[in-house]
Amino acid sequence: LWLYKRKYPDISIEKLSGATGDEFKLNSTMNYSCNNRIDPITGMRNYAATDDVLNKSYTGYCVNQRYDNIDTLLILYTPFAGIDNLQKEQIYINKKSPGKLDIYLVIQAEKNVSFVGKNKINVKISDDSVEPEKITLFSQAEINLDGLATCHQKIINDMSSGDDTIYNVDVEIYKAGTSECIQTVKSTFVNK
Repeated sequence: LWLYKRKYPDISIEKLSGATGDEFKLNSTMNYSCNNRIDPITGMRNYAATDDVLNKSYTGYCVNQRYDNIDTLLILYTPFAGIDNLQKEQIYINKKSPGKLDIYLVIQAEKNVSFVGKNKINVKISDDSVEPEKITLFSQAEINLDGLATCHQKIINDMSSGDDTIYNVDVEIYKAGTSECIQTVKSTFVNK
């Protein structure tokens, strides 16, 4: 049983040059840490390790994914500490490739949750590319930014007043590493 005290995603984008041309590699890990407490009854640590804090990383679906180009990154993120404690969250993005990058950080929350007046989520962006270029970060939450990027709060940040609003949603799915659209899903719904 892990008693999590912290989680943070770490996302890396890297340009690779090869015989067939340039491609971009995308990696992400989700890192967790927990306290290795001493059980008050047995006097033993919960886990065999002697460290006070234990760390574990999971890679998941995004390991060495290769693309012809990465100019937009969509991050759907559920805060571990909850919407009211965004200041406890940390997201790391390491860009090792030249070119413009738009990052959309969408904080997952319950319907009708307002991000107005909430604490800022911590985002650290490093651009280690040979030719650093413009990085733009969009989110409905306020950002405490460490790194060079332009932040915009252009994603809807308060849907509580959006009753009886009609939304048209189009999702296009592309074949990995190509610009070939293999599926389109369209939906219209009314926010009640």
